[in-house]
Amino acid sequence: MSNINGSIPDQHSNTNHPLSNKIRIDIINIKRINTSESSLKALVDFRLNDSEFYDFRIIQQKDQKAFVVPCAKEWTDGEGKKKFKPLIKFPKNLMDLISSELLKAYLPNNDTGGQNGNE
Repeated sequence: MSNINGSIPDQHSNTNHPLSNKIRIDIINIKRINTSESSLKALVDFRLNDSEFYDFRIIQQKDQKAFVVPCAKEWTDGEGKKKFKPLIKFPKNLMDLISSELLKAYLPNNDTGGQNGNE
C-alpha cells in the first residue's frame, strides 16, 4: 500500500497542489490489465482520507498519455451504443490531485505515457 500526503518526501506528494497538505491518498490495490487490445490499463482502489474508492480506471490509448477516469456505470442508449456515466464526481482541483497520485503509483517512473503511450 502506498501512502501519499503532504508530509512525506516529494517523490510521493504533489506539494505544489493547494490540497496536498489536507488530503491523504493511500493506494489499496492496482490491478493491471495486460492486454494490448484494450485502452483500459488498470483498475485502482484507493483511500482518500477516511473514504475508500474502487475501480478508478487508468486509460491509455495508443500514442496518448495515460489518464484517470472514476468508476462508471455502463448503459446502452436508444441507438444501441455503449455509454458511461461516472458514479462519483470530485471538484476539478481534487480530481487533478487524485489523478496525479494514481498515475504516479501506476507509472512508477513518473512517466505519464508521453507520445509513445508506453509504460
